[in-house]
Amino acid sequence: MLLAHYIGHLHDLVEKLEERLAAEKKQSEELEKTKGELSEDQRLQAEDEEYKRKREQAAGKDARELLQNAFDLTFGGWSAADWEKLDRSWRAYAKRLADD
Repeated sequence: MLLAHYIGHLHDLVEKLEERLAAEKKQSEELEKTKGELSEDQRLQAEDEEYKRKREQAAGKDARELLQNAFDLTFGGWSAADWEKLDRSWRAYAKRLADD
């Protein structure tokens, strides 16, 4: 159940990130369209390169932010006792696997 909540939060956050990146790309495309100085091929290539550059720069930051947000949504209200309970459960599960 815990993993399902985490994955669900992660999925929702990924969708929001993809929507934001698509909106940024669209905005960049509209900006480039106003620059009539380049040929169509040059403009398309420049847009593609700009989008790739921005996405590469943002990827590391976005990934860290996305994972942190999923963690916060899933475990934000946890107490030390909650973490201890999870640790005990995990260790018991791992021991059962090792004993098999």
